[in-house]
Amino acid sequence: MAKLSENVPLSDYTTYKIGGPARYFAEAKKETDIAEILNEFESRVPNGKVFILGGGANVLFADDGYDGLVLKISLSEMELTENGIRAGAGTSLKDVVQFALENNLSGMEFIAGCPGSFGGAIRGNAGAFGGEMKDCITSVRSIIINAPKKIIERKNEGNMFGYRTSIFKTDAKNEIILSGEVRLVLENANSIKERMESNLNYRKEKHPMEWPSAGSTFKNISVQELSEEQKRKWKDKIKTDPIPVLPAAVLISEAGLIGKAIGGAKISEKHPNFFINAGNATAKDVKELIVFVKKTVKEKFKINLKEEIQIVNSN
Repeated sequence: MAKLSENVPLSDYTTYKIGGPARYFAEAKKETDIAEILNEFESRVPNGKVFILGGGANVLFADDGYDGLVLKISLSEMELTENGIRAGAGTSLKDVVQFALENNLSGMEFIAGCPGSFGGAIRGNAGAFGGEMKDCITSVRSIIINAPKKIIERKNEGNMFGYRTSIFKTDAKNEIILSGEVRLVLENANSIKERMESNLNYRKEKHPMEWPSAGSTFKNISVQELSEEQKRKWKDKIKTDPIPVLPAAVLISEAGLIGKAIGGAKISEKHPNFFINAGNATAKDVKELIVFVKKTVKEKFKINLKEEIQIVNSN
């Protein structure tokens, strides 16, 4: 039976390397573990809070931890299907991309180099280089937290994918993603590898991968949110991702905030939308930096930045 541990430091389980202790922590390595863990937690803490953790990217835990259960989903099985790959929600994106390459399957190269888990990428409809998870997902399996034996399967359209969101962030917050299936196409392995390496090299050059971070701090801004004057001003900065957006990094840079630091949290010189843990940063440091940047950008450009990272408070 999967074990419930107490007072586990969450900094050990996030790419930010920040976060206090979880009151309870458990890791599900197979689907049957989930119901066992949730039932055991319910017996100890009736109606207690549960946070579902994937690969630990894109999340910031509070300095005083989480007063509930952090359930890490480590379902990492993978298999070939008739049209592509089925992978467990806890499979690292790196492993999914590598498995696709080994089987001469194209369609996941856009996600090469992204940290985190397959389930987390589905939940946030992760995207890069013009592609998104919605472009290749054919179905997603999940269970309801308070009914952990009831499995739901949704086809692509049922997952309500949008820009960096899905049904699992909106109408189905009480569900745990178990696995997903992607439709891929056969292609020459050298061509797939070439695109993967191109994307990886871009990330190494443009992203501060040598520092702990949670990836992009803010969502990019839809062109629809810009005034006509702003559209003209930043015409050459607008990109398709996959909808026309103005990168948040442009606003942070033009606000003169590159290199700004609060405590151990710092805005990366390499990519201004990455707030790095430059040395013993606390969640408080990061949150204060986020507030400062949002306030500055609002004052200078009348634009409201919205967090892409998930900030998890202790209670």
